[in-house]
Amino acid sequence: MIAGVQTFGDLINFHPHIHAIVPCGVFMESGKFIEIKQIPAERFLAIWEKKVFEFLLKEEVITPAIVDNMRSWEHSGFSIDNNVYVAKDDKEGMGRLIEYIARCPFSLARIIKLTDTGKVLYRAVKTACRAFPILNNEKLKAGVNRNYEVFEPMDFLAEITQHIPNKGEHQMRYYGWYSNKQRGVRSKKAEIGELPQSQLIKKKCSPGWAMLIKMVYEAVH
Repeated sequence: MIAGVQTFGDLINFHPHIHAIVPCGVFMESGKFIEIKQIPAERFLAIWEKKVFEFLLKEEVITPAIVDNMRSWEHSGFSIDNNVYVAKDDKEGMGRLIEYIARCPFSLARIIKLTDTGKVLYRAVKTACRAFPILNNEKLKAGVNRNYEVFEPMDFLAEITQHIPNKGEHQMRYYGWYSNKQRGVRSKKAEIGELPQSQLIKKKCSPGWAMLIKMVYEAVH
């Protein structure tokens, strides 16, 4: 699995969530891929909820009473959506999905206007109005339905900078077959002839990075 951590919502509000690229199946130790055509999201949702609660309890930021209370809610706040499917040969589709996962928290194209006093009028991705959290509200209660937000200059900068990762914090994370550890194991096996070269994920950092810079920033050498 490849997971991208995002902390932002449509109006740059703090909205932590994870986008993941998950193969429809599993890799065996031999490298053979076993396809699983139907993966029930409900089972993953139960595991996800359990792991989050265990982590928060371990860090002592919540109590067992809070966990019991949240489990009694009609809407727990936990959700998983696996409706997006990309075929194995759809490189353009995979590229669009990766761009979406790794995108910047805000877009210059969605800054509609700067007023004479420096206020910023910012537009959401979708035109349909939705209820977004009220700014600076500790309980994060939803405000009126809207698809625009008017920011004071310093508030706009504060909303953007809250999404800057901490030093050394990775937003893209790799697990299982795609992890650095497993890639290293496969490289060693290939060196001694225990694994065919075709099963390796070749590393092309320099040309790959240059290509991404050109695509994202429209830069040329």
